[in-house]
Amino acid sequence: MKLKYLFIGLWLITGLIQVCAQEQDELSIYLERGEYLKIKSIADSRLATDSADLVAISALAKVYESEQNIAKAIKYNTLKWRLDTTNYLVARKLGQLYEDAEIFKEALMFYGIAYRQNPEDFITTKGFCNVLISTENLGLADTILSAALNKDSLNVAHLLNEARLSYKLRDMARTSDALMKAGHLTNLSNYFQRMLGYALLQQDSTDLAIRYLRNALENDRNPEVTYYYLALAYERKKDDKAALSYFDKAITEGISKDLGTYYFRKGQIFFFNKDYKNACTELETALMHDVNKAICHYYLAVAYDNRYKNKAKAMHHFEKSTSEAGFIPPDMKQYAEARLLQLKEMRHQKQ
Repeated sequence: MKLKYLFIGLWLITGLIQVCAQEQDELSIYLERGEYLKIKSIADSRLATDSADLVAISALAKVYESEQNIAKAIKYNTLKWRLDTTNYLVARKLGQLYEDAEIFKEALMFYGIAYRQNPEDFITTKGFCNVLISTENLGLADTILSAALNKDSLNVAHLLNEARLSYKLRDMARTSDALMKAGHLTNLSNYFQRMLGYALLQQDSTDLAIRYLRNALENDRNPEVTYYYLALAYERKKDDKAALSYFDKAITEGISKDLGTYYFRKGQIFFFNKDYKNACTELETALMHDVNKAICHYYLAVAYDNRYKNKAKAMHHFEKSTSEAGFIPPDMKQYAEARLLQLKEMRHQKQ
């Protein structure tokens, strides 16, 4: 009799396993076919009777991730993670989803969990560093990247993150070193070519900087900043014609708040070449934008003072240079105050 019940029990268990396997296989088949409506129907029905059904939860997590429904993908991956908080793959997935949603606090938390559980996982390390750099957690990013590169010095993703990190730290030598290594392993994007060009420019490698900045212009949909960097490079080479040309191109493409800077730098080039007429035109335009008002007024004052006998505009700008917001070197401020006083005395003597 006992043997009979044992066989019956085994039969029931086997049948239950077969049913579960059949349902699991059914969900897998529908996933492969992309028949998401059927998966949702089956999984929702199963969860109505068992809220901890891991197979159903996992299927819905995959479905909503594929549909780019990040909110629901996060919901079902969170349910999945709560059933097994030691599964670093689920923690990593939540880090990726929160990163995609730009919810960086949670992205950092789940990437951190995944990294602690498996620091050897490349995908976790890459994603964790991406978010750390984006959120200015540069110290921790530096520690993790250094460890990763010590293990794999030719990993392009790590080298590119090293460049991003070093750029934010204003370490241009480290930035260019990382990008040069990466550039020998793969083709750098326009973004990284521009970064490399700027980093080299800050190290006085002007000709090499120009080479990479020109490369960055290829298929660049937003070349404004690249044009600006090229203008700075040619300024450094004392090629004023080329510098002015690239400043003009930056202005034409300009959509940023830096338009005032471009006009100001053009005005300086004309000023130092004693072309005070064009200097005044560019500097007056610069004042209409976001720029260091004080020093811009100073150059305008000196330009008007040198070009025109009528000193009214020069006096106006000298006075503005000492009262407007913005940094002005002490020697310039001292000259502006002294010259303004002198011009006022000259005007008084004429009256």
